[in-house]
Amino acid sequence: MIEKEFVKENINKAKLEEYLEEELEGANYSHIDFTKTSTSTKITIYSQKPGLVIGSGGHRIKEVTETVKRRFNIENPQIEAQEVEEPDLDARVVAKNISGWLEKGGHPKRVGNTYARRVMESGAVGVQISIAGKLSGSRGRTAKFTQGYVKRCGNTAKEHVDYAYEEAVTQPGALGIKVRIMKELPSYLTRKQAVEKLEKEEEEKEEKEEAEEESEEDRNEEDENAGDETEEEKD
Repeated sequence: MIEKEFVKENINKAKLEEYLEEELEGANYSHIDFTKTSTSTKITIYSQKPGLVIGSGGHRIKEVTETVKRRFNIENPQIEAQEVEEPDLDARVVAKNISGWLEKGGHPKRVGNTYARRVMESGAVGVQISIAGKLSGSRGRTAKFTQGYVKRCGNTAKEHVDYAYEEAVTQPGALGIKVRIMKELPSYLTRKQAVEKLEKEEEEKEEKEEAEEESEEDRNEEDENAGDETEEEKD
C-alpha cells in the first residue's frame, strides 16, 4: 500500500514538472523542491528568470497555485519562486539556453564551444554537450563538445552528474541537445586522478580508432589483392 502511494506521488510530481515546463516557457524553468508539513505543501520553483514565474503583481504565480491545487490534487500548496544561483552549472538551464540560441540561427559549433567554456569558467569539474541532427548539409550527425572530466556511467554519474535533454526546432530540422555537467568530484577521486583517468580513456579511444582504421585498410588491401588475382586468372 505504501509502495503504491509512493509510485502515485512520483507520477503526480512528474506530471506537475511537465505542466510547469510548458507553463513557464521563457522563464528557463529548472526544477522544483517539495516540503510537506502537516497543514500545507511548500513548492519551490527554481528558474533562471523568477520574475516571469511571479508575474506582474504576483498574478501568474497565483494562477499556477490554483491550477496545481485543482489539477494535481495538492492540498493548500504554497508556491514560491527562486532564482537558480549558478545558471551555467544547471544542465537544464544550459540546454534551454543552447536550444534558444540555435533556434535564433546560432551556429552549433560556436554555441557548443561557448557554453562548454562558460560551464567550466563557473567552476565545473567537466562538461559534455552533444548536438545531434542536420547541423550542416542534408545528412544528420552529432557534434560533441567536451571539457574537463565527466563520468558517463555508474553510481558516480548518477550522484555527481547533472543531465538534461532539450530539442531545438531549426529551419533544417529538429536538433537534439544533451548536456552533462559534473559539478564536483566524489570524495575518493582527486582532480589529478580525474585528469589522468580522462587522458587514459582518450588514449584508449585513440588506440581503438587507429586499430579500426588499420583493420579497414587491411580489408581493403585484401579485397584489392583478391581482385588482382581474379584478373590474372581470367588472363
